[in-house]
Amino acid sequence: FLLVVSTLTTGLMDTVFGRQFDELEKGVAKLGVPHCFIRLPLFIDNHFGSQGTIKEHGAVFGPAEAEKPHVAVTVADAGNAAATILTDWGKHAGKTYAVASDRFTHAELAAAFTEAL
Repeated sequence: FLLVVSTLTTGLMDTVFGRQFDELEKGVAKLGVPHCFIRLPLFIDNHFGSQGTIKEHGAVFGPAEAEKPHVAVTVADAGNAAATILTDWGKHAGKTYAVASDRFTHAELAAAFTEAL
């Protein structure tokens, strides 16, 4: 059984990850081996690397638009989903799951981190 970590943009051919992971998923499907895809966005945990600028400026700096909706996932949630799948893999063979948070903006993220830090 193969549990393959993929991305939410799989199949969106106008994105780099979408093209790369589309090819990966199609290749795995052709193997004839029981498998499951777990599609994830970027990890919210990565934002902890911005603690300094959040504390100092109350902002997260990056290429994202502050008010554009965004989803993420925690490493713990991705791990729990994978463990659930692997514990009873036969039930999940041939399926694809998307694991992501509710939508939020980067402005909301910065405000939440500012309050927590």
